Amino acid sequence: MTHPFHSAYRALPDGGGVLNVGQTEIVINLPNLAVFVAAIGDVEAQRVHDDPQAPQHTHAVRPEVIEGSNWSRVTYVAERNTYAVTFLGVSWEASAPVAIAAAAEAKAYLETNQ
Repeated sequence: MTHPFHSAYRALPDGGGVLNVGQTEIVINLPNLAVFVAAIGDVEAQRVHDDPQAPQHTHAVRPEVIEGSNWSRVTYVAERNTYAVTFLGVSWEASAPVAIAAAAEAKAYLETNQ
């Protein structure tokens, strides 16, 4: 099986890059890339505490995690196992495994290049 994307993050010469989350690519600067990583991490930390026997529900990033960034929504939607995200007013959904993998790749890039 191949990944649904070739690379979740491609650096651009100006210091920013292109983030691929699911079917959507966005041009993003490094501070907003770091917020994406933190937001996915925040939501995943909330999901860890879910009771596996209880009905699943939606988890939204805490507002302080995305405050001051161009992200206005990062939400896990349990019914579809997706992330619903909004960046610079553009909204889309991506499967949770793809969004989590994109965040992991972006995190590795940030740790290596900062």
